[in-house]
Amino acid sequence: MTFIWDLKKPNDTVHYHLRKTERVNGKLKVTMNIYLGTTDKIRQENMGVEEKEIIKTLNIDALATN
Repeated sequence: MTFIWDLKKPNDTVHYHLRKTERVNGKLKVTMNIYLGTTDKIRQENMGVEEKEIIKTLNIDALATN
């Protein structure tokens, strides 16, 4: 299962990660963990881009190979 995971730091900033978990020998293991950044960083990178374009360009398989 692939999902966005948020981690709150002590200085009250939230950092987001794209995570994928799979069962390995019957136990859940994180098999992919990609740092996406803070809300401000994500918003700044996508400023001026329509929501439809963001969804179209997100290719999880391509991210997993990096």
